Amino acid sequence: MLAGGVACAVVCDGCSSGEASEVGARLSARWIATHAPRLRRDLDDDDALAEAVVAGLVAHLGRVADELSDPGGRGAVVGSMLLATALVALIDTRERGRALVFGVGDGALFAGGATRLLDGDVTRGADGGGAPAYPAYRLLPAGALAVETPDWLAARVHFAAPAAEVEVLAIATDGAADLEAQRGALLRDGSRVDGLAELASDPRLAKNPSLLGKRLYALGEVHGRLPDDTTIAVLARVGRRARAPSFELGAREEA
Repeated sequence: MLAGGVACAVVCDGCSSGEASEVGARLSARWIATHAPRLRRDLDDDDALAEAVVAGLVAHLGRVADELSDPGGRGAVVGSMLLATALVALIDTRERGRALVFGVGDGALFAGGATRLLDGDVTRGADGGGAPAYPAYRLLPAGALAVETPDWLAARVHFAAPAAEVEVLAIATDGAADLEAQRGALLRDGSRVDGLAELASDPRLAKNPSLLGKRLYALGEVHGRLPDDTTIAVLARVGRRARAPSFELGAREEA
């Protein structure tokens, strides 16, 4: 989405144990894509922006949970429908604008010429068990999750740079880790598994963003190389207008 000079891409991945966590993933992605560009225009500080976006999302999900539950029953709605990671890429195309990737939870990103896998900020409880970071966990009462790591649900900035220095920015759900693990492996048709860097940097995407979805379909459905849902969103420079870069979006999800 491009609004008011700010390009925004979002990927969200629902909790596998949630009965309908795709609801939370879709609601989260839509809310962030709608509101993050405005918040970027209002807030110059990157950390403050990241936290404002996540806090706004949590407030929205809280209203949804309250309207779908009996008094005191918010936790059941959160657990069954609203647990999803959120990874956001923003590029402010205005003069002296910034490029930014932030979120809560796991995933992957390609920025500054390098691919980075995010561990999901998994925190450990006293019993040794883990709890993945989902923004909607903020809606549960204090003490509902036995965790020891402070600020484990805080919004984290993973990449920040002047927008003028960024040619391509890509974010992905944690399914992209399988691409990185198999990167370069030979497929039945003689081609090789693309990593996130190759997929994001393919110059053909500037003319036809749908090629990203087609390649993910080939890797997942045709060759069986994507065992987990994999969503990739790419913001890539396609030209200049008024001394500011213009970006287009390509995204696709495959199981």
